[in-house]
Amino acid sequence: LDEGGGEITKEPVDLSEIASEVSDSLRAQAERRAISSEIHTEKAVIMGIRPILTEMIYNLWENAIKYNKEGGKLYVDIANECQDGRKSVKFSIRDTGIGIPSADLERIFERFYRVDKS
Repeated sequence: LDEGGGEITKEPVDLSEIASEVSDSLRAQAERRAISSEIHTEKAVIMGIRPILTEMIYNLWENAIKYNKEGGKLYVDIANECQDGRKSVKFSIRDTGIGIPSADLERIFERFYRVDKS
């Protein structure tokens, strides 16, 4: 995501389509850890850069598998919303892992930051 390069062109991107592709590509990894998925999506088209959105969703999904408990559950929701006449898309990924300690929450968006798993 950070390396840049190439021309960046926004285009209509269906997040539910990306979610389906990512789910398929990570299915074996989830099955090895007996993680089941509950996926609720609706067609949700936004203007964006497909490769970047795909990489972001893949990374979030893979982390939800990697840091989940054995036999855990993964929840993915994609929904169109409208508030005060403004349309938006809500995308969420949750899992049944141990979570992030509150002391680390403010640091999770720092570049290269990892929560200590001990």
